[in-house]
Amino acid sequence: MHESIPLLSYGLKATCHSSDDVKATVYAQIECDIASMQKAIRELKTRHNSLSLTARLPPDLLGNIFKWLASMERKNPSTPWVKVSFVCSHWRRTALSCPALWCFVRNLRPGWVAALIARSGVLPLCVNLAAFRSTDKQGLQMVLGDMDRVRKFIINGPYLAPYQADQNHVIHSMIRPVPLLECLIIDFESRTSPMIYFPDHAFADHTPHLRTVQLKNCMFRGPYVTQFTALRSLTLDVGSSNDRDWAALHLLLSHTPNITTLKITIGSPFKPLFVPRAQPVQLLALEHLSIDCCSTPDLVVLNSSLNHPIATNLTFHANSDSSRSASEFIDSARTLLRAAILSRGPVPLHRLIVRPEDRLLIFVLNADSAARHLVELQLGRGRHHNVSNTELLKALLELIPMAELKELQLADDAPPLRSFWTPTFGDSNLRSIKISGVPTPLVEALLNDAEGPIAIPSEDAISSFRSLKTLQIRKWTFNKSEIGIFKSWLQNRRSQGLELQRLHIQGKFVTTDTAEIGEQAGQLEALVQEFTWDVQVKLVKVGSNKRRW
Repeated sequence: MHESIPLLSYGLKATCHSSDDVKATVYAQIECDIASMQKAIRELKTRHNSLSLTARLPPDLLGNIFKWLASMERKNPSTPWVKVSFVCSHWRRTALSCPALWCFVRNLRPGWVAALIARSGVLPLCVNLAAFRSTDKQGLQMVLGDMDRVRKFIINGPYLAPYQADQNHVIHSMIRPVPLLECLIIDFESRTSPMIYFPDHAFADHTPHLRTVQLKNCMFRGPYVTQFTALRSLTLDVGSSNDRDWAALHLLLSHTPNITTLKITIGSPFKPLFVPRAQPVQLLALEHLSIDCCSTPDLVVLNSSLNHPIATNLTFHANSDSSRSASEFIDSARTLLRAAILSRGPVPLHRLIVRPEDRLLIFVLNADSAARHLVELQLGRGRHHNVSNTELLKALLELIPMAELKELQLADDAPPLRSFWTPTFGDSNLRSIKISGVPTPLVEALLNDAEGPIAIPSEDAISSFRSLKTLQIRKWTFNKSEIGIFKSWLQNRRSQGLELQRLHIQGKFVTTDTAEIGEQAGQLEALVQEFTWDVQVKLVKVGSNKRRW
């Protein structure tokens, strides 16, 4: 090596006993020789890498590969993709010359933030921060100083006492114009800490492209010089703090005339209850509204203070208070359902879906097959309410116009009384019934109008559900007698011109007798072959003694 690279330090003689001046000269020459050798090594490595195809990829193609890799690892704040810039000089030059790689801020290390801001050039920045640390203040200040370049700003941080000052600082720093900002998401986790309000004239009243806003435990208060005319989606979680301001909420909504999606979550009842203004907020472009309150009065009052004439999807969720009596709970449920129905306007009801869940009763009221004017009502039933599904459904269904009802969908845990179903739906214009969990009383009501043991119906027994064309039953446990009764019911409907057009049944045989399983399966196959339907019959063995059809 010393023959091809001249090493000046080889000609200098010095020992540890030499004078300081001599040693300083030798040290300097040795450093020069080291630098020369390192340069030669880099040149040799470059020649070595040039023999590899990956090192000869065009910069534009290699840059696209880097961007794809960065997009896969974008949620990782440690940014492991940056290692590609240390593979070789060609890869590093390509990475540094690709500003789109450096537009995403995932952590606030000051040196890293400075490098991203410099390397991203003039491209917009996307800021996504998971939490605060005491060492992040300088980097955070650098990001806030470049808010005019930010397109997306997302921050999720614990709302704890050590960091509350930092989070207040973030909100109170939102005073500069944000001409590029399209998405603002700020999620401060605790629901009980004081609400943080943006400063007056936030963003200097200049948000021309802001389309999506999600705020938790923070709120705009106004005053506003200009409206958020570009805003399309607004999500607000106002938590349970005592300093929540109804007026601030309504003032914000009154300055969002073009939003199409609004979601509001209220963690605890307002005290005192807010009395809406005489003129409701006009949300003339709103299509999707979701209100989640722990208090039914708050939900009703809030909904009544909004005018959304073309809203096609409404979701109301109110948790029940377990300390109230059963009658108070039912009255509250009726109030909530009445508010949902009034929000729909004079649109005829075509579809009713009832999905009882754990401590919830959910209604989905749909006006047509295009899923327009959808009302989804969720009621928390509470752990201590002794309210049966039948009692609750009876009280609520009295409010629903049934004349134009075309489709009924029921999930598990439906009312257990057969006498409930025929009076409620038997004379309706129902064309489709879809049952999951097989509320046996409803099946019995379909097959037999009269009370008492289910039996083979007579030819003139089809007096209810006469408009029915589609029947779907899931989780039906078959026995031999029920198959025969069901077959007679289908034959009677056909003889009266009431034949079904679509039939879907999913059930199972539970027996240890293989011969009996085969006999019942044969009955089902004969049943479907008797009718000229386009059907599929499947027998699937489940375990050692079950078969599913």
